[in-house]
Amino acid sequence: MMRKIYLSDYPGGDDRERIAAALDDARRVPGTTLVVEPGEYRITTPRSREIRRALMCGEYGSDPERVMFTPDFPYDRGIDLSGHVGTVVDGTGARLMIDGFMEDISIRDCEGVRVRGFEIDNVRKPYTKAVIESVGDKAVKARLSQPITDKTPVVRTCIYSFELGRFIPEICDVDSVASVDGEVAAIKLKGDSSRVSKGDEIYLCHTFHFRPSVLIEDAKNITVENVTVHSHSGMGLTAFHGEDITLDGFRVVPAVGEHFSTNTDATHFTSCRGYLKIKNCAFVGQGDDGINVHTYYFTPEERIDEKTVVLTIKSPTWTHTQRMDSPSVGDRFDLTDERTLRVIDSFYVASVACDRRSCTVTLDRDLPRDLVGCLFASPDMTPSLEVRGSSFRNHFARGMTLKMRKCLIENCEMTDLFELPIKLAPEAYWREGVGCEEMTVRNCTFKNCGRLKYCVPRFECGGIEVFSDSPEHAAVHGRVTVENNIIECPECDHAIMLRDLERASLSGNRLTSKGDPLVLDDKVKIK
Repeated sequence: MMRKIYLSDYPGGDDRERIAAALDDARRVPGTTLVVEPGEYRITTPRSREIRRALMCGEYGSDPERVMFTPDFPYDRGIDLSGHVGTVVDGTGARLMIDGFMEDISIRDCEGVRVRGFEIDNVRKPYTKAVIESVGDKAVKARLSQPITDKTPVVRTCIYSFELGRFIPEICDVDSVASVDGEVAAIKLKGDSSRVSKGDEIYLCHTFHFRPSVLIEDAKNITVENVTVHSHSGMGLTAFHGEDITLDGFRVVPAVGEHFSTNTDATHFTSCRGYLKIKNCAFVGQGDDGINVHTYYFTPEERIDEKTVVLTIKSPTWTHTQRMDSPSVGDRFDLTDERTLRVIDSFYVASVACDRRSCTVTLDRDLPRDLVGCLFASPDMTPSLEVRGSSFRNHFARGMTLKMRKCLIENCEMTDLFELPIKLAPEAYWREGVGCEEMTVRNCTFKNCGRLKYCVPRFECGGIEVFSDSPEHAAVHGRVTVENNIIECPECDHAIMLRDLERASLSGNRLTSKGDPLVLDDKVKIK
């Protein structure tokens, strides 16, 4: 019979300490269910409050990510599930109010863990809402939801129009934000101020990446069910080196009365394996992609012998958990042309040794003598993705940015996204790969996406774009199937753009765009 314990059985200490004591007890008996009864719980630490104070006072500079999103920056965890086996944490009806900047729920080094039901928000949002009181020439005055000073960093902004019922991406940037008296700000816009009205909201984000609200790391067979994240100072959920992950009813959505949620991606999965199932989820109002799935491209730094090479990762912000990535013994390891992201040759990993900023990999046979202009990546370090019955609405960037071996997307809805709903493309700049062997998109509806035109300089696409985001182009993808979808993007040139792949199958799609709805590379074989 499964053991069940209740948080109310653990009195004493603050809410975080009580939950920690209950989880320590649950860890000792695998398969235990911890019930966190309905109610509001304050999760805080002195350090998390100090991080927030220092950031808001400008002590981390105008771009706090450069300080906070680094391997040695100290931080605290709210609910820590490290080392658990088979534990279920049922927070149905429980509201976690995070007081300070931290990693809210940490699921690390564990197996068979299920977390359900929590609602997560911040006592002091990691952004500031400013309600417009007057509109001038390319400038507005707006009342602040919470005080800021002229030293408070503002790294990302967006304007919510009540008339449109969405953000206005065409004027999402501002030139300056000056605090008038701590409660009112004078804001200079880069775009046309005639697009905004009294009562509209400007959201001022104070940082980009930090620790995620929910972390899954070195964990297997993990389920996050009916958990809602309303706001966070980084991503909603980040997974790194996870295997067999299910998100069911996971929501990153604004709190009631708000129109902005997390500062960056709703979800981000790096170098995960097995399956990744995302179903019945909702992503609204976040500051970047809804779903991003990839592994990393490794850069050769030093050749030790014929089969051994030292590798680093040269992504602009390094890895998304600030921990060195590495393949596992037995993984396929592809030598890749940095200019095209096309695979040159394939090897298998014989041994791996990893330190804080690099890994030394020995392969099963000799490497070419010249590794200049080459990268390494493993398709085995990506999951098989399924996204079903999920919705994406009114947020920055793309609905999904995908770089994995196999994926299925069906019965999803995406509306009013800044960029396109689905981008299937390994990215050279971000060192995120790899090419896809097979993708299917079916029975989906995409409407009024692709509005932020300056973020997609090559094309204007409001639906599905498949290519290699690299200096030169080559067929890096296998087969793409697009069937029975509705794509309406009247402000964009195209609804579907396919290139850098071998073959495609298209049927039953209803496409509306400003120009040719469908653009195909003449090298793509069509079924």
